[in-house]
Order: sequence, then C-alpha cells, then structure tokens
Amino acid sequence: MHRYDKDGYLIVGERDCCERFEPEENGLLCLRECWHCKWADFHKNVSGTNVKVSICRYERNRKGETGKNCRSDSSEFGGDIENSDLSNETDVVLRRVINALSENGTENGAYRVDTGSFQDIFRFVSRVMERTGINVQIILLNLEHKKIKDENKEEYAAKLAEVISGSLRRGDVSNHLSESQFAILLMGSDIDNGEKVAERIVNEFKKTVPNIHELSLTYSIESVGA
Repeated sequence: MHRYDKDGYLIVGERDCCERFEPEENGLLCLRECWHCKWADFHKNVSGTNVKVSICRYERNRKGETGKNCRSDSSEFGGDIENSDLSNETDVVLRRVINALSENGTENGAYRVDTGSFQDIFRFVSRVMERTGINVQIILLNLEHKKIKDENKEEYAAKLAEVISGSLRRGDVSNHLSESQFAILLMGSDIDNGEKVAERIVNEFKKTVPNIHELSLTYSIESVGA
C-alpha cells in the first residue's frame, strides 16, 4: 500500500525503488534505490543522516497520476511502448551491474576468497544444497612446520596456495584460514573425487618444495551438510 503526503507526493523509504530511478549527481547507478535517486528528497535540506523516509518528486509517481498516465500512453500508442522503453533501460542497467560485479580477467583455478567471504559462500552453498541436492565436499589442509623460520613459513604457504588454485576448477572455492590451514569447497563432487583432489594437491606440493622432509601436509574431508 503506497503512502502519500498532503500534496499527493509518494512517500518512499531509503531502500525503496521503482522504474523511474535516475541517479542523483555523483550517485551510484548500480544501486537503484530511492536513497540514490535524484527524484527523492533524502539529500535535500536534511540536517541529519538518519532519515529513513522521504518523498518522491517524480510527477508521475504522485497520487492518481501513475495509473492514469500509464493507461493513456498505452492506449494512445497502441501497446507497450513505455513498458518496452523501460524494459530496455532496465536491461542496460542490469548489464552494468553484472559488469561491475563480475571478475576482472579470466584467471583459471579455484576462486580464492577471504575468511569472511568463504563463510558467506559456505552458508549460501548449504542452502542451495537443500534445494538442489548437489554434492559438495569441504577439505581442510593442514601444513605443519618443523623448526622452520617465519619467512619460510610464508613462502611455503604461498606455494601451497598456488598448488591448490592450480589443482582445482574455476567453480571451486579456496581460503587461507590461518597460517597453517587452508579450506576448500569442491562443488558437485563426492567423497571419492574429493579424496583424489586432496591427494593430487599433496603430491603436487611435494614436487614444488625442496625441503619437504621439514614439512607435513595432511588433510581431512567431509560432505557439506553431512
């Protein structure tokens, strides 16, 4: 249910949105919310930053105007010209959003993320599994050091990160949990395949590290949601 002020202007919330969106000066085009729209009064004569509602100054959003104008446009031009224009505009904006969200480049191997992002992805994947029933494995790799200097620890961890990324697909996710631990999400994989991937990582790492006798790389694997 829409609300209007005494002059018939639409009352909007900061996160409301509609097809009339136009970014304010220096506003964010990809965030199509009233807070960033030039037609709203959020940033006009506002003394504080905690304003939650404002009014929309777009005339066709005024009370009694939106429906009337939509009907007259449709009947006058014999169809969905306005809707078509709005659809084209929305498609352009959507493409810009997709481009802004997409990765730069086409790096092969696993998608490396920080711990916070890995946690979010894990939770999202768990929800997807409930609906789709896909198999997802989580692998925990533990790199133990024996009397190794701190600067060498970082070097070995970096090498392991490279091996992990090169041993996985673009659809898998990896994270450097701590100094000695890495976590991996294998999408669409069962336990057997997960074991093979983990063994491949261990073997490839041994090939890249000259002093492997000073290190111990072990792993554990489990199905997500098990």
